Amino acid sequence: MNCIIIDDEKMARSILKTLCNEIKLLTVIGEYSNAIEAIKFLNDNKVDLIFLDIHMPDFNGFDFVETLKYKTKVVLITSDDQLAIKAFKYLNIVDYLLKPLSLDSLEKSIEKIKMLDVDSNTGSKTLEKKKNHESDYIFVNINHRLIRLTINEINIIKSDKNYILITTDTETHKVNISLKKIQQRLPLKSFFRVHKSYIVNLNKIVDIEDRTIVIQKNVVPIGNKYWMNLKNRLNLI
Repeated sequence: MNCIIIDDEKMARSILKTLCNEIKLLTVIGEYSNAIEAIKFLNDNKVDLIFLDIHMPDFNGFDFVETLKYKTKVVLITSDDQLAIKAFKYLNIVDYLLKPLSLDSLEKSIEKIKMLDVDSNTGSKTLEKKKNHESDYIFVNINHRLIRLTINEINIIKSDKNYILITTDTETHKVNISLKKIQQRLPLKSFFRVHKSYIVNLNKIVDIEDRTIVIQKNVVPIGNKYWMNLKNRLNLI
């Protein structure tokens, strides 16, 4: 997979190139300190992947993406975690990595891109469909990488000291954010705080018995001060 790196910081380019060299699938064929130089190269050359810094003088990352003739895959590299929603409006932006980069985050990004290629080639799910069908999501920062979670796949969110544990059908993510803050980002129609340490997806409840909730094989306690509100919410008799 041929790739180029676009970043106005020399050190950032050097670090990313070193990490790319650790991944056999990647071959860095060019690095550029500004978008104009990269555009000149791409006018006569095609690449499989572009690593792109968002914040650059004169011509930012989003401006650059809009100039691309071909829908070349783009991985945004930035220290700013506030632009993820805007980034994923562009179909060819396939990932969003936060600085400082690590080999682990880069490897996971490449694995994700490989899966997108598989889906596209088999016709089972194109990248465009992914974008259109996964509009109800949140981004969580895990090890300097923004991970997109589809909201309706979240089952339980548990407070764990300074972190929260987000449990889906298949895995659990540990995220450095408070339960109160994550609750503000979730749709009220589906998620409800049932305990000082728990938020649950009401659509995933299997059973309620003895002041506990069962979701899959997980048992969640219902706090005394939350019980009446939960009964009203679920129209329990």
